[in-house]
Amino acid sequence: MTLEQKGDRNLEIARFIDSDDFEKLSGFPKQHLCSTIINRLYYGVYLIGKQRLLQKDNSINAKKSLSHGTEYSIKSIKNNKEARKSSFLWVRLKGFYSDKKGLQLCLLAVKLHELRDIYDYNCDSKQETALKDLVGCKQQAQLLSKGLKELQ
Repeated sequence: MTLEQKGDRNLEIARFIDSDDFEKLSGFPKQHLCSTIINRLYYGVYLIGKQRLLQKDNSINAKKSLSHGTEYSIKSIKNNKEARKSSFLWVRLKGFYSDKKGLQLCLLAVKLHELRDIYDYNCDSKQETALKDLVGCKQQAQLLSKGLKELQ
């Protein structure tokens, strides 16, 4: 199974959000569930991004662990050669896809990662906020998945 297929498998969780089963979980604190789903959505996008990177960069392998990066780390890279040596997945990927679309996808992925971190480490938000964030994350993940797969 390729990383892209594993990523797609993680993104399948988005179907649950739209199901009646999700709405029926009235007694369960949805903040925790939102955190788990957001984590899976981001991880799916991460795997698809890593698959794209592996197609461009033969100096790494699928088992190599790459950090995520931040908006600052993406914007502070001065050239593609420097970006391609980064230990951050999204910075490194930007080095290969440095056009406007590639930059936007990498920045969007970093923002999804930041929201994932917020819910992983500080899940004190109200249920309504968590549900709204979950819908936004689902849309971001779907957009990222489609956009990353379109990169050549």
